[in-house]
Amino acid sequence: MKVPVKIPQNSEVLIEAGQRVDFSTPLLKRKGKKSIHIPLAEIMKFPPDKIFLRLKKTIGDRVQQGDLLAEEKSMFGSKRYFSQIDGILKEINHVQGSLIIEQDSNDKDVISCFFSGEIDAIYDGYLDLKVHHAHKVETAEPIEYIGSEIYYSPSGDTVFVEEDINGKCIVTTELKPMDHSKIEALGARGLIVMEKIPSISLTQIILPKISDFETIQTKKFPFVIVGPEENTLYFYE
Repeated sequence: MKVPVKIPQNSEVLIEAGQRVDFSTPLLKRKGKKSIHIPLAEIMKFPPDKIFLRLKKTIGDRVQQGDLLAEEKSMFGSKRYFSQIDGILKEINHVQGSLIIEQDSNDKDVISCFFSGEIDAIYDGYLDLKVHHAHKVETAEPIEYIGSEIYYSPSGDTVFVEEDINGKCIVTTELKPMDHSKIEALGARGLIVMEKIPSISLTQIILPKISDFETIQTKKFPFVIVGPEENTLYFYE
């Protein structure tokens, strides 16, 4: 059986078809990012909260070396600030009167696989993962992209320890209030539940169908991953 897996584009893929992978296998390399802080108000001597009146670029604009970033006009002439770097304008701080321009770094981040199985084929932006068995479900609402091992909580009296849940999604039918912050501190990746648990910031994946929840608890699939659609989930082994 095959499970479709999204992978970031514009990256150097380090795996190949036919290879068996797990969560320790390097998946891809992609360029790192670095942020350049420019204290524009300090440089040009204007009040920090007036930065938006001086700027010639907006958030998200691509900036090239030599582009006019800001201009301060007065009766005696004008001051101009030209960019000394290339990048993307990511942040404008009107309290400090500063900018943050994000650049690609020569350093490359290595990202490990967030899935386990055999690579069947690799395409542009996704791959097919060959697995023994999989169960596809629809979630109650769109969720962030996630892939991890699963920890099945046996009961509401579970004592959570880091070795059991770090980096994993927890399947549970109930969770004691005292464990809300504890499981996040121990490194849990998210919760898989039938109903949303209030007052918890951890990612919650809600399965609206009782039959789906009963199936995964019976089968005890060791892995889970979000499908190409943001409200599709695959449990697999």
